[in-house]
Amino acid sequence: MPEIDIDVTDTELSVLEILWAHPEGIAVREIVLKLYGRHEHSLHGGVKSFLDRLLEKGLVAVDKSGFAHRFSAVLDRQEFVGLQLKKMAESHFDVFDDFLDRSTLFFTQF
Repeated sequence: MPEIDIDVTDTELSVLEILWAHPEGIAVREIVLKLYGRHEHSLHGGVKSFLDRLLEKGLVAVDKSGFAHRFSAVLDRQEFVGLQLKKMAESHFDVFDDFLDRSTLFFTQF
């Protein structure tokens, strides 16, 4: 599996929530309607940009076999949250480990 970037904006997370609710895949137009309750060209372009960023982050796949491309989440919600928790724990433990290393160095000077 390629590298996945789980750092997402609130809007990207909103798009992921819609994708998780439609594991079979969903078209951009349908995502726009679910996010905004209406469809306009500018909204369509914005959602397409969010999807493109999520594609670059490795979080979304696209099926281009039909007329309307269908987007789906690569990870389910549970996997995504698990990766976020793991990243948070690792960042906290890294800081703690660094603190212990510096504390040990400080106290061994006496």
